[in-house]
Parts: sequence; structure tokens; C-alpha cells
Amino acid sequence: MFFTILATLAEFEVDLLRMRTREGMTVARAKGKNAATPSTSGGQ
Repeated sequence: MFFTILATLAEFEVDLLRMRTREGMTVARAKGKNAATPSTSGGQ
């Protein structure tokens, strides 16, 4: 039973992390930033 509770808490933490990541990516996209492509403003 103890391990079941630990597994449930771990799953909850993973869900929170996924939710925060999605929200952060949405905010970044709204600001015009894209984390998937590196910036090319190096002056080269």
C-alpha cells in the first residue's frame, strides 16, 4: 500500500510538470519565442 501511494504521488508530480511545461511553451509562443529553433542573431 505504501508503494501505491508513492507511485500515485510521483504520477501527480509528473502531471504537474507536464502542465507547467505546456503553459510555459504557450506563453513563450504568445511572446513570439520558439524554443525549438535556436536564435541566429550571432552577428556572423
